[in-house]
Amino acid sequence: MAIYFEFLEKDIVNVTLLAFMAFLIAYFLRYDQRVLEKKFIVYTVSIAVLIYFPAKIFDGFFGAFTNVTAYFTYFLSKELVKNIEYGFCAIYSPIYTYKFTFACTGLQSIALIISPILAINYRKYWRKAIIVGVLIYILNVFRGVGIIYGVEVLGIDYYILHTLLMKFFSIIAIMIIFYLVLSTTGELVEELRVIINYVKNTFIIK
Repeated sequence: MAIYFEFLEKDIVNVTLLAFMAFLIAYFLRYDQRVLEKKFIVYTVSIAVLIYFPAKIFDGFFGAFTNVTAYFTYFLSKELVKNIEYGFCAIYSPIYTYKFTFACTGLQSIALIISPILAINYRKYWRKAIIVGVLIYILNVFRGVGIIYGVEVLGIDYYILHTLLMKFFSIIAIMIIFYLVLSTTGELVEELRVIINYVKNTFIIK
């Protein structure tokens, strides 16, 4: 279902990532159920689901997260860009109408990054998870500001800026954040090393 939502919002990167994760989970559940013995994997998937789907369903009914993101983006953009107006889940200008979707909230990336942190030891790392989540959200809002500024002031094509340049920026930012998380969370590194070796032994050695 998450893949379907991302496909509707034309977020190809998230669709690809979610499809790959779904394939791995389906494969191991079908051919090697010992993966269920690895609590880290089970906890990570469970936490990600508990973060993503309630937020997605709630936002689907009320548009709360999406609308708040649209407002924050407008608030930060209005001093940089003239003649823009805020509307429900949208920002309007004479040039373009910027419609915000759930993907614009960045909650998918937040769930993806903080789930393994909480799965390690939520009592120990919940503060780190909150900090990382807030950081990703703030960067996502600034991404929106950059898109509006680029289109309205610099005259860059919306598709090129939104779908290519800013998507590249998002991927690089997430990689840097995850690297910083790994560099400060030794337990997570060990768990990921075990999983990588497990996958290598499953698909390469066999």
